[in-house]
Amino acid sequence: MKKSEGTQLTHLAVFTGIWSDVSVLDFSKLNLRFIKFNSPEFTEIIHNTLSNPEHFEDFREQINNDNSNPDSLQVLAPIDFRKVVPENILFKVRNMLRLLFPSRVTLSYLQKYSLEDGDIRLQMQTDYSIKPIVYEDQYYNYLTIYDHEIKSINAFITIFMERFDSINYVKPTLNAYLSSFFQNFHTMEYLDLCIGLESLVKARSELKYRMRRNIAVLLAPNVEFAENIYHNIGKIYNLRSAIVHSGSYEEEKVLEYLPYLRCLISRIITEVISHNIPSLDELNFILTSKGFGYGKTISEGYTLYKLSNKVYSKALLRLLD
Repeated sequence: MKKSEGTQLTHLAVFTGIWSDVSVLDFSKLNLRFIKFNSPEFTEIIHNTLSNPEHFEDFREQINNDNSNPDSLQVLAPIDFRKVVPENILFKVRNMLRLLFPSRVTLSYLQKYSLEDGDIRLQMQTDYSIKPIVYEDQYYNYLTIYDHEIKSINAFITIFMERFDSINYVKPTLNAYLSSFFQNFHTMEYLDLCIGLESLVKARSELKYRMRRNIAVLLAPNVEFAENIYHNIGKIYNLRSAIVHSGSYEEEKVLEYLPYLRCLISRIITEVISHNIPSLDELNFILTSKGFGYGKTISEGYTLYKLSNKVYSKALLRLLD
């Protein structure tokens, strides 16, 4: 349907790959909230808001038929349907969720609504898909939030929205991380994530050493964890070199390292945003001057955001074979 001149659009998105109730996440500053897609509350909102609720119900039936567990579907919807929510904001929330929770969480359906003279109409729906993560149990890879994580996650969501656009040097890292979710081959996922590691190190020589050391300083609260990370990145980069240069590598090692590597980069990005260092040059200079276990002193007023415990523990505690 062609929109008439002056017609504004707002949007909502239906998400899959979620195990927990994500209505606890606070996106109110974006005029958005999560709500169960098939809940009576959301049904009432739709029927009281739309001029064509029957059109929505047709799409809801299609979505429910497409999904084996429709009760788990959650919708990211405008709090006030009369205010414009741009399409790109919904994808920004999706990217934020994938950053905080390396998982199967997916923006699977996007709906456009026209706003004109007080009339709110569902115009169209677009379907999206994403390659599922298959190297671990599928339910393990659903987005899961625990009660003790909620406060810290909501605090981080606020600073992400405030800071991300001004920390330009972290954008290539996030882009490489997000790109890995769309690759058809595990080796390409792996290489995307390695590009993410490299993007935060500014060096013309000794790249591997500087990358290992800088990331260990950035992430680890103590020497033991720093040594783990230093060791692990060495393993990861040796495998990366084998994939790129020799073609002789163990596929099993790629599958073994991928979950760790995703969590590692997730944690790197959230730490860079938490420290809020204005430039990559300054970040690299500070990391070079610090020793293992001194990551908290990188910036003044640093706050440790205890986000997904699964991500935090895997990125810091695991020692790769």
